[in-house]
Amino acid sequence: GAPGQALALAAGELAIKDRARQALLDILGGDTRVLFAEVEKLSKRKDSKGETQELLLALETLLRDAAVWGAGRRDRLIHCDRADLVQAWAEALWPGGVRVLSEQLDETRQRMEVHVNNRLLLESLFAQTAAQLGAARHHRGPA
Repeated sequence: GAPGQALALAAGELAIKDRARQALLDILGGDTRVLFAEVEKLSKRKDSKGETQELLLALETLLRDAAVWGAGRRDRLIHCDRADLVQAWAEALWPGGVRVLSEQLDETRQRMEVHVNNRLLLESLFAQTAAQLGAARHHRGPA
């Protein structure tokens, strides 16, 4: 036990997850050119593996929360600080879109293990997500 150190680590981890969520929302919220440009920038960075994994985790947890919201279990949200966003995603994706995108996310992760260039995989996943979200991809709500 070092509770102060544990709290500092937790705060740092939370900040990383918040930045990843915001980066994902920025990618999805722009037009197609922005989406492709952001994925290209990400894929060119040498240290992008961790950042990519954080983006995929943000997508996974937002999809999970959309399903939880759709099932009426709003007390179990991971992104409870952005219930407005989760509601917009749930209204756009529940139930079929959550399933389709979750399957594509799983497939993308599996393919990333054997592909050297993940750019096309991420472009496809994020473009499909943006398309499934429709107008909800532009939802900003409270910051």
